[in-house]
Amino acid sequence: MVRNRNRDSRAMNDIPEVNPPQPNRPWWVSFALYGLPNRGSALASMWLLVWVAALCVIYGFRDMRFSAGAAIVLPALWYFQAIRWVDQHGGWPVKGRG
Repeated sequence: MVRNRNRDSRAMNDIPEVNPPQPNRPWWVSFALYGLPNRGSALASMWLLVWVAALCVIYGFRDMRFSAGAAIVLPALWYFQAIRWVDQHGGWPVKGRG
């Protein structure tokens, strides 16, 4: 049996084309973007939180209990900061790979 030199003892997930190396991210960036594969999904999550917060504020005029939902904007700001950090440090995966 002939072994491929590029795959000697590496597992499939160790191949850079399948799993691109992540730069050293601060814990708060890694935690905020955990499970989000690319920038588009991170932005979609952030805007979803902004919309939910806006709806809570609007409905809060009818029922005061929903006013507390405005606090949902805080995780949206966390997403925004994490997205900005990754944009500035070039850590998004290459499109079409992973």
